[in-house]
Amino acid sequence: MTNIFEQSWHIYALAVFVGIAAMGFAIWRWRNTRARAAQGALLSTVINNITQGVILFDAHERVLVCNDRYVEMYDLDRGLAKPGCRLIDLIKSRTASGSLNGDAEKYRAEILAAVREGQAMSRIVETPDGRAISVVNQSIEGGKFWIGTHDDITERIHAERKSAALSEQERRRVGIETEIHAFRESVASMLRTVS
Repeated sequence: MTNIFEQSWHIYALAVFVGIAAMGFAIWRWRNTRARAAQGALLSTVINNITQGVILFDAHERVLVCNDRYVEMYDLDRGLAKPGCRLIDLIKSRTASGSLNGDAEKYRAEILAAVREGQAMSRIVETPDGRAISVVNQSIEGGKFWIGTHDDITERIHAERKSAALSEQERRRVGIETEIHAFRESVASMLRTVS
């Protein structure tokens, strides 16, 4: 027969073990939560410091992530461009701010059609203030989400146009010099004939 002290000791040992295990689990959970929070803060810092505007939507056309560059690029209200915002409200806000020309519903329909088909929708949008923005909307995870990247390529476009203009100018210069050289040869030949 076991005496009451032996039974109490076993219960006490079990209670201590359960208490230590619970404390260990609580510490692990606390550390894990802190680590996830630190990773989330780091990811947020990275997303907000890239040069492209980035926006992520769910299948219900609601914003999940929107970085600072996107908001700045289109001069949007920070209170609107945040998680939960609807796509159509964002498009209408861009239209109102002057960063998007055209019909809001048509633009929304084009994006959604591309997302449903699992295709990337890529275009260069010229803003009324003369900027060129490369916009790519790409479906991810089978259409459950889609991500939009917006890259201000104005300087690149200007450089390409300047390069094309310089190339055209050089082509014309070479053509004119060729014609001048041919004219000189023709005049020299005539002078030799006359002499």
